[in-house]
Amino acid sequence: MKKEKDIKVKRKAALIVLAVLIVVSAAAELIINAGKEDVANVHIQIRCDKVAEAPETLVDPALEEYIPEDGIAMARLKYIAKEGDSVLEILEKICSNNNIEVKKDKEGLVETIGYLKNGDCGENSRWAYTVNGELREEKPADCKVTDGDEIVWAFTLDGGMDIENV
Repeated sequence: MKKEKDIKVKRKAALIVLAVLIVVSAAAELIINAGKEDVANVHIQIRCDKVAEAPETLVDPALEEYIPEDGIAMARLKYIAKEGDSVLEILEKICSNNNIEVKKDKEGLVETIGYLKNGDCGENSRWAYTVNGELREEKPADCKVTDGDEIVWAFTLDGGMDIENV
């Protein structure tokens, strides 16, 4: 009889411990997930290959020494953003982390990345960007990223017409 009572007590204790573990585990999962924000894995690259292909277009020939031979100013890299971060925020963070200067004009458009600024290769030359191969015309601060986006900043010699699908 005593043995049977001891077994019942042990079972009860085991069930209580199991119940506590389940509750603690569920609470821990809620705490962990409460701190998570939606993340977006994106890739970003900075290119000036059109300038590298036609260095004679540079208004100031001294800038040629700053143009990479292959035109890749920053190789494609993965960036973990928050879902809804802007293309501009990501560019500024990436460039800041890599000691690359970024300047914007009063309207929030990118004016300079590194040593190249809008107009350095003539009137229609400027920084432009694509998302998933599509040239975007909205301000980069208004263009929000989603998971899997491919962002390419490219220096265009022809108002963006020469950088489709980069």
